[in-house]
Amino acid sequence: MPVMTDLTSDDVLRPGARGTVRVLGGPGTGKSTLLIDAAAAHITAGLAPESVLLLTGSGRLAATVRGQLTSRLLSARSGEGLTVVREPLVRSLHSYAFSVLRTAAARAGDPPPRLVTGAEQDGIIRELLAGDLEDGARGWPRELRPALTTAGFATQLRDLLARCAERGVDPAELRRLGRESGRPEWVAAARFAQQYEQVMLLRASVGTAAPQATVPALGAAELVGAALEALAADTELLAAERARIRLLLVDDAQHLDPQAALLVRVLAAGADLALLAGDPNQAVFGFRGADPALLTSEGPALRLNRSHRCAPAIARAVAGMASVLPGTAWRTLDGADGDEGSLSVRVADSPHAETALVADALRRAHLIDGVPWSQMAVIVRSPSAAGALPRALAVAGVPVSQPTIGGPVAGQPAARALLTALAATARGLDGEQAEVLLTGPIGRMDPVSLRQLRRVLCRGAEDPDVPPGTMFVRALTGPTPQLPPTLAGPVKRVRGVLAAAARSGHRDPRYTLWQAWNRSGLQRRWLTAAERGGAEGALAERNLAAVTALFDIADDYVARTAGASLIGLLDHVAALTLPPVVDELPAGETVAVLSPHAALHRDWDMVVIAGLQEGLWPNTTPRGGVLGTQRLLDVLDGLGDDVSARAPLLAEERRLLIAAMGRTRRRLLVTAVDSDSGDEVSLPSPFVAELAAYAGGSADAPP
Repeated sequence: MPVMTDLTSDDVLRPGARGTVRVLGGPGTGKSTLLIDAAAAHITAGLAPESVLLLTGSGRLAATVRGQLTSRLLSARSGEGLTVVREPLVRSLHSYAFSVLRTAAARAGDPPPRLVTGAEQDGIIRELLAGDLEDGARGWPRELRPALTTAGFATQLRDLLARCAERGVDPAELRRLGRESGRPEWVAAARFAQQYEQVMLLRASVGTAAPQATVPALGAAELVGAALEALAADTELLAAERARIRLLLVDDAQHLDPQAALLVRVLAAGADLALLAGDPNQAVFGFRGADPALLTSEGPALRLNRSHRCAPAIARAVAGMASVLPGTAWRTLDGADGDEGSLSVRVADSPHAETALVADALRRAHLIDGVPWSQMAVIVRSPSAAGALPRALAVAGVPVSQPTIGGPVAGQPAARALLTALAATARGLDGEQAEVLLTGPIGRMDPVSLRQLRRVLCRGAEDPDVPPGTMFVRALTGPTPQLPPTLAGPVKRVRGVLAAAARSGHRDPRYTLWQAWNRSGLQRRWLTAAERGGAEGALAERNLAAVTALFDIADDYVARTAGASLIGLLDHVAALTLPPVVDELPAGETVAVLSPHAALHRDWDMVVIAGLQEGLWPNTTPRGGVLGTQRLLDVLDGLGDDVSARAPLLAEERRLLIAAMGRTRRRLLVTAVDSDSGDEVSLPSPFVAELAAYAGGSADAPP
């Protein structure tokens, strides 16, 4: 089929449009808006709403697009002739895959499928790895055995299993690839994958409460493959889905992995019109297995060349950075109407000077030009590597927002205090736990007060040689000690929480958790602090988020586990890790500090891209870790050892920079450090010189 590049928006909006059309365009060119317009136009022209399906890459984006489409339909039809639909018009691709599996299960008379979270998968993987170690880890290469106990290895192994699930690679195929490629770690991972599948089936059959006792548990990476299998096995279900979906719309198609792209092709084959929108130049999820091949294949294409977001100065720089990328994506990008905008590139002589430069630029934009704090953002390649930047900005008077919670659940201060109270209830209180409770959010004792309590208890003890931990345990579980008012308050609070948890009688772990939380009084305290805002309010919000996550975990554990116990809950939580949470719209007037991936689907009047350093951005370190996940994807794609490993990484880092630049509406400031002082040499990224050329000259040093 010849490639058609002269399509216009009107061609895909008219009711009689047919075929599969790729919608290509740079940042802010209106790809998502065109999909919404197409859905509204066809529904207004008489197409049944249930015949429209708009797929997005995430649930949050689906909710946003769903609201926009609903508003368009309501305004277009003024509430007349509207109908109630049984299926959502807009949903994430994984949500649609789950609905297919649920329908297939209903047709077969089976209960619906069950989903497992990434945190639960990590916990199961770590348990299995611990079992391998107890058995001598004979199935693993000798050089990898010391890593089996680390959380990082478990995460890399889960990523490898997820990529295999997305590519349809079963354990037997992975074992074959490992032997042919001389990669013993893949052979070991194949054996582990088979063991993992068996354990998940066993857990589903005997480890969960009815009526889901015979339902295999699926992770997010397995959903799409399972949906494809269900459609292939049930031809009537496939025919019904194809007959229902007449208009298929796909947003951010560059983020789809091969199996997701195959599902889209299966649905598009039966639709009257399929619009696949995306930007291959912003394909930044290669580390998750994403492949923009759906957008780079031959076929009719509609190219959008005018950005409605980026000012002309920003648009020219974005187009220039994209012009050297391989492929057939867009090459021109016209800026939005209005002022010219600005692009500045500044190179500081030290990290401290760079931070001061960024803070000064943000303050000037707010105080002199009136840009709200919430309309500014600082994008860094790695938030963990730039951990000091948010603190430095806050000290300089710039209010910042950061990700809330992340890491092990038991490591969150709020959750740790409640879990310690539960552990004391289930196993008895020890000295270390007593000190954690006294100094944590419940007791709130500072080190000075803790030493005073220790001295008071020593003076009143019959045996002054008793360890301090034992004295704390006696003070919290034995007769109430006689203490000064300043010390009696913390001890009384902790005693009250322990007594409330003990009164639950170890029945339902959720009830014990609720009793401890309710008696602590922390809910009212943290809600009040959150309403006041500021640094203390942000900390209170993080604490509330951690407690909410803990209650969700407890509820999920009890619902899925027959014979759930308090000790079982503690063991379950100990193996879980909470993902970082980034608010889609941070509350209050704050400057967002986030990664390029977290910045997707958002935009600001002013964006600062900080820390554009050699070795950091672009980061050409081989992906995939010790298990060689990226190399496995290369083998699956038919790439040999003679193919450059650096070139694809450079291209992805460039696309990541383009995505970050495309978040800007009016002002873009790029900063880097050029310094040879100290223990390390800091050099600007090669991207700095390219951007400086589009900024009108060389990179400027701060005054």
